[in-house]
Amino acid sequence: MIDLNDKKSLIEFYKKAKQICIDNGYGHEIQYVEERHFKDIDVDTFFGEYAFVVLSSGISNKAAESMYEKFMKTQKMSSVKHPGKRKALEKAGREHFQWFDLLTKCKDDGSRIQFIQTLPYMGPATSYHLARNLGIDCAKPDRHLKRIAEHFGYDVEKIKDLKRRTQFDIIGGFSPKKSLQSYGFNPSDEIQFVQWMCEDISKKTKDRIGTVDVILWRACTIMQPWNQKEGEVVGW
Repeated sequence: MIDLNDKKSLIEFYKKAKQICIDNGYGHEIQYVEERHFKDIDVDTFFGEYAFVVLSSGISNKAAESMYEKFMKTQKMSSVKHPGKRKALEKAGREHFQWFDLLTKCKDDGSRIQFIQTLPYMGPATSYHLARNLGIDCAKPDRHLKRIAEHFGYDVEKIKDLKRRTQFDIIGGFSPKKSLQSYGFNPSDEIQFVQWMCEDISKKTKDRIGTVDVILWRACTIMQPWNQKEGEVVGW
């Protein structure tokens, strides 16, 4: 583990990951996330992104894309075999205009994320996935990013210590005058150390938090050993 105040190794790791993505033809993904902002989202985009996140929960990205394409083309709920996902999408079909209206009335990103967490099938990770896809600048805490964050010293005990000392300002520009809840986070969740790591990288590189997330995730799906479930940072 490295000192949280020493970001050099983390930034070098991120720069290498970004180059890996570009070299493997994923520059368009980086550009897409970098240019997407919540203010540009309309209700149809909202429904589409909600449907994708619901359908992709618990399955591979490749399988999710295939399922999503079929669902959006036919709009047939019968094509969704998972009962929980089908029920969520049926409700979204009836209520997504109302949901989107309420979401646009939220005052900031933290309250938007909190609202998303109230929607059907939106758990701690899926809510951040949807938020990021809607242009809200945050990171989805998937297994790859969790392992990277832990490797670079962003662990639960350190976060608990920071919470006790209320020194959020040393990480990612967080204000010591605000609580974790005011940012839409649950203090007991792994979400925070992924979020803080991505914010630290964003602060140093000027890439958006969501862009940092996508770059690290995509690079991990490409490169050994990170495309293995038990991979380690060592060897990159």
